[in-house]
Amino acid sequence: MPRIPRPVRLANPGRFATVGACAMVFAVACRAPQVRSNLHYQPAPATGWRELSDGHLAQSQQGVAIEVTMAADAPQLELSFVNDAPTRVVVRLGPESMRAASTAIGEVQLRHVDRARHDGTTDYLPYLAMQDFEIPPGGRAVFYLDSPLGRDPLLGQYFVLAIELRREGAPMMRSLLPLQATNVPRQGAAVPESSRRRP
Repeated sequence: MPRIPRPVRLANPGRFATVGACAMVFAVACRAPQVRSNLHYQPAPATGWRELSDGHLAQSQQGVAIEVTMAADAPQLELSFVNDAPTRVVVRLGPESMRAASTAIGEVQLRHVDRARHDGTTDYLPYLAMQDFEIPPGGRAVFYLDSPLGRDPLLGQYFVLAIELRREGAPMMRSLLPLQATNVPRQGAAVPESSRRRP
């Protein structure tokens, strides 16, 4: 007489159902695109600066028009200094905690104040924190700081960018810009000039 196979009973069917559901959720999560925000700098409240757009600030000191543009996708800064005065001006900038020109923080290029003119334009030169850089009358200096701290920042890290201007016969002017590293997306940010020349 043929034997009739007995049905196999699972000791804990709910357990296997839970494991299967978890496996399906994990597989779907792996296939889903992950949203990531790049680390970049955001200005903290500061006096003496006016906002031109999100991540784009400006001020004037001793006949020098200063603009700061913060990249929206990287912890990088671009600063433009236009010397409209009839005498030269010396600029120094870098983290407030750095007093000696020993840490490389980016590059600087001297251009003509008229953006359509290319005479007098120099190559991008290495720039050290708090290093003197002279801007002649009618000149424009563009600082591209791809490492303002001299190293990669940490999420939430705060520092103060110091800008010093010295002109013969005038007192030194010092301006401070507090910045913080964040990964909160920023919409409609200005595009730095230097980013258009780089890959």
